Amino acid sequence: MLRIFIPILTLIFIIPAQLHGQTLPELMRQAEGLAAAGDQSGALHMLKEAYIQQWLKTPLAISKATFVSKRSEGYGKYHQRADNVFNAG
Repeated sequence: MLRIFIPILTLIFIIPAQLHGQTLPELMRQAEGLAAAGDQSGALHMLKEAYIQQWLKTPLAISKATFVSKRSEGYGKYHQRADNVFNAG
């Protein structure tokens, strides 16, 4: 049980503490090194951390907006408008 518990604590507390404050290029280089060494899981973790750090620095933006013709019937169930022309007023 202890053999499993200690690595889990390491992943939860120590590794994120070490990643804090690293720059995006540093995280990308580490991910590249881990991938080259065959540690795909570790590389993915570094890439996720880099993504999160960059996301937190990015202002809110809407990459895609869709106008709908009537109220949605549920998540992903919508009727897209044929155009983006609206009545004045």
